[in-house]
Amino acid sequence: MEHTTKQLCSFYFVALDDTTFKCKVCGTKRTKAKSAGYSNLTSHLDKKHPDYLAQFEASRALLVGTLHQHGFVDAKATNLHAWVQWIVERNQPFSEVENPLTRNMSRLTPICVKTLKAAMDKVTRNVEAKIAAELPDVFGLCIDGWTDGSKHFCAIFATYAVDNVRHTPLLAMSPLLKPDSMDADAHIAFIEETLGLYGKELSNLAFVTGDNCSTNVSMAAKMGVPLVGCYSHKFNLAMKAFLLPYESDLLSIHAIMKRLGRLRPAGELTRFTDLLPICRNVTRWSSTFQMVQRYLALLPFLPEVSGVRDLLLLSGQNTRVKKLFFVLEQFESVTKQLQAEDLDMADARTMFHGLHCRHPTLPYLAFNAEIHHYPNFDNGVAKVLSLREDELTTAEKAALVMFLLDPDSVAVPSTPLSYADERLAPKRRRMGPTASKYCCLKFVLPTSNLVERLFSVAQYILTDNRKHLYPVNFEMIIVPSREYIVLEC
Repeated sequence: MEHTTKQLCSFYFVALDDTTFKCKVCGTKRTKAKSAGYSNLTSHLDKKHPDYLAQFEASRALLVGTLHQHGFVDAKATNLHAWVQWIVERNQPFSEVENPLTRNMSRLTPICVKTLKAAMDKVTRNVEAKIAAELPDVFGLCIDGWTDGSKHFCAIFATYAVDNVRHTPLLAMSPLLKPDSMDADAHIAFIEETLGLYGKELSNLAFVTGDNCSTNVSMAAKMGVPLVGCYSHKFNLAMKAFLLPYESDLLSIHAIMKRLGRLRPAGELTRFTDLLPICRNVTRWSSTFQMVQRYLALLPFLPEVSGVRDLLLLSGQNTRVKKLFFVLEQFESVTKQLQAEDLDMADARTMFHGLHCRHPTLPYLAFNAEIHHYPNFDNGVAKVLSLREDELTTAEKAALVMFLLDPDSVAVPSTPLSYADERLAPKRRRMGPTASKYCCLKFVLPTSNLVERLFSVAQYILTDNRKHLYPVNFEMIIVPSREYIVLEC
C-alpha cells in the first residue's frame, strides 16, 4: 500500500507539543520544527526500529472495512474543505483564514494561508483532471473576453453532452499569452494552450460560440470550425436598430431621469412615490425598456416636480411612448428567454423566426441575414433538435457531419438530387427509420450568456483592493465550482 511520511510519523509518534514528539514504541523524544519536514522522526525509526515499515503495513491491513473506506471523511479533510468552500463561494481573500476575528467567530480549526493555497491548488488540479477525463472527442467552446483596467481576460467554457445532459465546465479564465496582441492568432494560441492542458487539440472542436465580432469570425475561419454568433448579441443589435426612430423621445426621457437624480428634484419626488429614476445604458437595450417602464410609472407625478417641468413630454409624445412600451414588453420577454440556461438552438431560431414574421424590417433576425456567418450549421442543428432531419439540405448535412453517430452509415451526396429523386425523397424518408442519426445537439450553445454571468462574478472578485491578484490565484478562486470541489486529503 502507498503511504506518506506524515502517515508513518502519525502512527509511531505522539505530539507532546508543537515541536516535541514521543515515540510510541520506545518512548524516545524527538524535536521537529513546526513548518519543517519529518526527517528527524523517520531517522529515529530507521536506526532504532528497522522493521517499522513491515509493522506499519501489517497494521494497515487490519483496517480493511473501516469508516474511511466506506466513504466517510476524516475531520481534518472536512475542516479543510469547509475553509476552501468559504473562500471560493464567498469570494473572500486568502488572508481571511488568518484574520483573528474570523478565527474567533468560526467553529473551524484554524489554518494558514499556505495550507489554504495548497488545498485550493489541489482542488483546481482535481477539477482539471475530472474535466479532462469527461471531455469527449467532439465538443464545442464558448468564448468571450473581459477587460478589467489594463488587463484583458479570456474565458473559455467547454460544452458537450453526457447522457443527453449538457455540461459546460470552465476550462480557463486568464490573460492571453501575448498581452500586447489581441488578434485572432493570439486567441487561437490561447485556445491551443488551454486544450493541451486537457489532452485535446483543435481537431476535437466542432464549433465555437461567441460574439459576432470580426476577431471571432477570423478565429473560427482559421480554426476551420463554425462560429455560432451569440443570439443575445444579435438581438441587442436588432433592438438598437429598432429604437433609432424613437431616439428623440428616448433622449428626452433620459434627460428627465438624469434631472430626477439631482438632489432637489429627487427630494420633491419622494413626496409622491418611493420609486427612483432609472437611466439607460447604451450597451444594453434592456436598460431602455427599464427606463421607459419607470418613466410611465412616474408620469402621473412629474407635473408636480418643479425641477423637471421644463423637460416634460407633450401629450402626443407620451402616447407614442406608451405604444412603444407595449412592443418593448414583447422584446423584453424574448431577452429573458434567451438567457435561460436550458435554451437550445431550436428555441432561439423559433423566437427569431416569430419576431421576423411580426417585424420583418428588423435586421439580424432572418435566417439568411449577413450576420449569420454559418447559416447551414445553425439551421441544421435547429432542424435536428426539432425532429425535422428529413428536411436537412445537402449543405446542412455536410455542416453536421461531425455529429453523426456512425459517419459511415450516412453518405452526404456530393451532387444535387435530380428532380425525380427530390419528388421521391419525402416518401422514402417516411418509410425509413425514425431514429436520429446524430448525437444529442442540445450542447450547441446559441448564446454566450454563460460567459457574461461569469464576468459578473469576476468583477466582484477583482475589486479595487484585489487588482494585483495573480492570474493563477484568480483561477484558483473562479475555476472550482460546488459540483467539482473534491479534496483527497
